[in-house]
Amino acid sequence: MIGSIDPVILLGMGFVLVVLLLVGGFLLVYPLSRRLSAVLEESIRLRRSPGTEPASPAILDMVRDTRRLVEGLGDRLDAIEERQRFVENLLESPRGSGRDPQA
Repeated sequence: MIGSIDPVILLGMGFVLVVLLLVGGFLLVYPLSRRLSAVLEESIRLRRSPGTEPASPAILDMVRDTRRLVEGLGDRLDAIEERQRFVENLLESPRGSGRDPQA
């Protein structure tokens, strides 16, 4: 049949996609979780030690760094989303239509 896709190929593509999403998600979330845990540890340490002010410059710097990291991750996710839409549009367009996918 013309236009039918082998289910084994679809399963293979799905498996590769899931693996890539898992690895990519881990690579994106791991640095964020490490930074957040460091901020929380510092916050807990400062709460336990008497006589220190709650908003020390070290914590404020860590929060600023974490905010920059999250904003950077948001930009990366936007780029990934744009690429995914592009690929989906390529897959939806019929083969041999003569259309330029870049246009």
